[in-house]
Order: sequence, then structure tokens, then C-alpha cells
Amino acid sequence: MANIKELLQFRDKANDAINIIIRLGNKHYQLPSVSDLESILADLEKYCQPADIIADIVSDNDYLQYKNLYDIPLGTLFKCEFGVGIALVDGKEYDFWDCLNERLEEQGYSYDEVIGYTEVVNRITMFVDCCIRGLKEDLKSIGVLEESNVPNGNKYSPELLSLFNNNSYLIDELIGKSDDEIAKQIGKWANEKDKFGKPLIKNPKNNLRSKFAKELKKEGIIKLSERTFRDKL
Repeated sequence: MANIKELLQFRDKANDAINIIIRLGNKHYQLPSVSDLESILADLEKYCQPADIIADIVSDNDYLQYKNLYDIPLGTLFKCEFGVGIALVDGKEYDFWDCLNERLEEQGYSYDEVIGYTEVVNRITMFVDCCIRGLKEDLKSIGVLEESNVPNGNKYSPELLSLFNNNSYLIDELIGKSDDEIAKQIGKWANEKDKFGKPLIKNPKNNLRSKFAKELKKEGIIKLSERTFRDKL
């Protein structure tokens, strides 16, 4: 019989964290305390380790007979995407960052307390995102999951994600735009920072114009040749 105990624990703890995240900007839900958030993060660190899940699965010598069962509990999670202050869950975008800061200030949090609170939130979102991505790759590596079976299997290459500082939602925004619009948008983002003051994306002008052009061309996002598009950046 399929061994999915660790997988189900991953699903439940990740879903608990996601449900908290998407409600942070909603004034109809009470804000969790910092200690509540730290408890959620501790549970994620304990139960959402892809290596433990893979070990649990392969402990059954016949696990490949049940490979069609392993992705069922994770179908919804595989559709989730995260950025700083943004979560995409079941096709709905939750941009909670500004509302969260307003709620914290309204409740009397000091500047330093707001920073501390949002840092824990960011650690949770990044941990969930990293674990989901890692688990998908590990399940594929042991032959349980095929690219065609992953609901969002059209995710971008690690090289392209790196250029956008893993903000996949930004790449999504480029889909369907003209090459001129894409080049203009990249130039704009290159001069912007995220909520923590970090660069939103890598700057093409830092000897990365060819890299941007190459990776965007590989993904079919631009139509021009790499060289022509490079010159637009």
C-alpha cells in the first residue's frame, strides 16, 4: 500500500500556513501573534522537509506501483506561487503586504515590531514556496511525478527565475506582451526594490543583457532574436 504519511503531514501543515498567509490582509480575520507565526514556521520546518517525504515513500519497495496516488494530496499546493507579500492560490492573487502593514500600525505596532512581524511572514512564505518546489523536483527524480502531471508544470527554468530573483509572478506578467513592452518593463523593474529594499530583479545592464535575452528566448516569451532583444535592454 502507498506510504504517504509524511506527504499528508506536509499537505496539512503547508495548507495551514497558506490559509494564515492569505488572510493577513483581510480585516475580517484576527491577526496571528508573532509567537503564532513562529509556531507555524516551526511546524513547517519539522513536517515539510522534502527529503523526509521521499525517504518515507521509497521505504516501500513497491512505491512505483502507486505513483499515481502521490500527487493527489498535493494537487492544490502545486498550483500555489509566492512572492514577497503576494500569494497565488487556486488562481486567486492575494497581495496582502500593504494591508498587513496598515493593520499592524492600526494595532499599535512600532516600526521595529512591524519589521520583525513581516520578516517572520516572509520566512514562512519563502519556506512554503521552497518546499513545494523542492518536493516537486524530488518526486520527479524518483519517477513518481512526470512534468505533464504537475498542474503548474510550465514553471520557468532556474536560470530565468534567478534573473527575476525568484519572483515568478513578474515573469507571468510578461506573457503575451510585445517584445518592446517586455524590454521596457524589465528596464523599469531593474530600478525598483521589493518591500525589504532588495532589488526586484537583476539589472540587465550589469553584464546580464545577453543572459536575459537567452533565457526569455528559451522560454518562448520573446519573439525577436537574442541579439536584437539584447540591444533593447
